[in-house]
Amino acid sequence: MASVLIINGSPRPQDDTEKALNEMIRVFSAEGIETELIRIGDRAVRGCMDCGGCAASGQCVYNDDPVNEAAAKFEAADGLVVGSPIYYNTPNGTVLSFLDRLFRSAAVDKRMKVGAAVVTGSDTGIMNSLEAIHHYFAISGMKIASVSCREADEAEELPNQARRMAEMVKALAAAKESGEPAEIDDGYVSTFVDGDFEKLCRFPVTAFLLPEDEPTFPNPKYGSDNGLVGIGGDVTVDWLVAAYSRGIFPWSEEGIPLTWWCPKERCILIPSEVHAGKSMLRFIKKHEVTLEVNRDFIGTMHRCRARREDAGEETWIDDDVEGAFMALNEAGYTYSAEAFVDGELAGGTYGVRIGRCMFGESAFSYRSDGSKLALYLLAQYAEKERIVMMDAQVPGTYLLRLGYKKIPYSEYMALMRQGLRD
Repeated sequence: MASVLIINGSPRPQDDTEKALNEMIRVFSAEGIETELIRIGDRAVRGCMDCGGCAASGQCVYNDDPVNEAAAKFEAADGLVVGSPIYYNTPNGTVLSFLDRLFRSAAVDKRMKVGAAVVTGSDTGIMNSLEAIHHYFAISGMKIASVSCREADEAEELPNQARRMAEMVKALAAAKESGEPAEIDDGYVSTFVDGDFEKLCRFPVTAFLLPEDEPTFPNPKYGSDNGLVGIGGDVTVDWLVAAYSRGIFPWSEEGIPLTWWCPKERCILIPSEVHAGKSMLRFIKKHEVTLEVNRDFIGTMHRCRARREDAGEETWIDDDVEGAFMALNEAGYTYSAEAFVDGELAGGTYGVRIGRCMFGESAFSYRSDGSKLALYLLAQYAEKERIVMMDAQVPGTYLLRLGYKKIPYSEYMALMRQGLRD
């Protein structure tokens, strides 16, 4: 029977960490997987001395703490779950000292084992703490089980992680018994060092691998600090609507697989708060300035691409992206806006509209401040349309001067929910 060793690094009995681990044990039991839990949080665990003694004896030279006991059980187990509270944005010191010595001294091939991390505490330290534990798994060649949930429902995240891990553990256990190669992929990527991934990052970064069949995203709070949420998926209408409704957006670049992003600090505009500088207001008074909305979506998007290509700049708008957003336009989830000065096109912008939320994608200018003028006029139009917020995805100096402001993701999603109710 497949088995999983569970390490609880919390010093407090029956706290959130142990409750979370017990939830995983419940799922493992239902899946027919044996478990054993070792509590180390209230034990005195030395740090690694780098003495080299384990290389000769096959175990750590210190025998007065749980490391050697756990190493023997780890060797026999098919999976390892490490739980820890978050201290100063990382797992606690006992857990890190324990893992340093466990992975250094346990002379066992770990490549046919599955690892999972469970951390509890402040949202701000979740990603750092997960990465700290996942590095032990990744460097040792272990498979890493990931959280996978369609909705951002925390009550389902741990059971889903446990079920995913159970599938991987049983598959690897069966492969070891049969002697056949294990055909199983990580659900979680912790390093990019080869092939097409080289441009994305060297080592290490954490990202979720997304399925291909249906739009499934992890809770964005588990994304990397730079906003990277996942890799893979597709850019169909269903995927794009599901993503933007969670504050997630795609990014495509030649040589890199499709990536999805959700910065934890958002740049948004409440339409009623838009304001223009004195020079723009003087310009508007001197000229006939008009705005055309949804006049030529495809043309506006292509102009955004062409202006960058003509200037020799990189652009994420390639043929596939244009095709995807054309389909999104046909489904009624887009907007475009073009500003005209004295009858001539000055600039424009386009994006996604879902409910009463607008998500800016790109802009172009044919004259100085043409795109800025288009955004200012679009905000006035959006206020009349009762738009709740205009999302710029990432901040820019000229956006902040127009009245855009930076807010945390929690406030952003509160506005999102308001905008999607209608």
